[in-house]
Amino acid sequence: MIRIDLPWFANVITAIENLRKVKTGATAAAVLYRLRIAGGQIGVLYDGSLYAPFLKISRQKSLELRDLVNRLVDWCGQNPKGIIDEFQEWELSFNREQFTTVFFAEVTGFPTYLITQKENYDIDKLINSGVGLFPANMLKKVPETFHDAMETGKCLAFELHTACGFHTFRVVEAVARKCWDAVSNNKPRPNPQSLGTIARELEKEKLGDDKVAQALRQLTSLHRNPLAHPEAILQADEAGAIVGLARSVISMMLPQIPDQLPTTTAFTQIADALSAVRE
Repeated sequence: MIRIDLPWFANVITAIENLRKVKTGATAAAVLYRLRIAGGQIGVLYDGSLYAPFLKISRQKSLELRDLVNRLVDWCGQNPKGIIDEFQEWELSFNREQFTTVFFAEVTGFPTYLITQKENYDIDKLINSGVGLFPANMLKKVPETFHDAMETGKCLAFELHTACGFHTFRVVEAVARKCWDAVSNNKPRPNPQSLGTIARELEKEKLGDDKVAQALRQLTSLHRNPLAHPEAILQADEAGAIVGLARSVISMMLPQIPDQLPTTTAFTQIADALSAVRE
């Protein structure tokens, strides 16, 4: 996923459009700056920007325009008191129009979308800090939930509701396994290590808070099991509700789990995510 820098892109367009101001009768000194800026922006756009791999059709026209602009820059540098003549204006105008026609046609075809507001969620935080959807101390106790928590936020932002449900339940399952370890004094985990099995064994062995087992059992029967069916497709309100319920159940389990010591890599990722949440 690449975030588009719209202000920079607008600056590129402005620099190219400013070539229209290179008119017959203008002095070389007066137009030199505009020419240099336009040539530099075109060069960065096609050779050094994140958009470069996607700009293929207009690349040849960009090379022709940049070559002309660079020749004019050299001419202006050698003739600071020179005057732009009609042919130079026409040649620049012709190449600029040729380029912009193809360029705008290509850019129009970019698969660009605007992410719409999701209830009261901050879109940037959903995309960059999905961990904020869950209790703040979850990563300290169950650091392995980091990646699925991050993906949960992205899926909610990009309206991948079914995927959001799957990642949310992976987070709950990871916390439930750690909860089992904590309340059972590290007895072997139930097999399979699913929410339903863990809830049943917690209840059967009378381990931990009985409300946790009840909440896990309800979450499993009402939401996790139905989602496992191939034909199950979540809608926006369902995905949001599952995230909310998952947060509630996780909050019930976390007090029973001791803090963990994450690896250096995990700690860095967690610190970055938490910093983004606070911002």
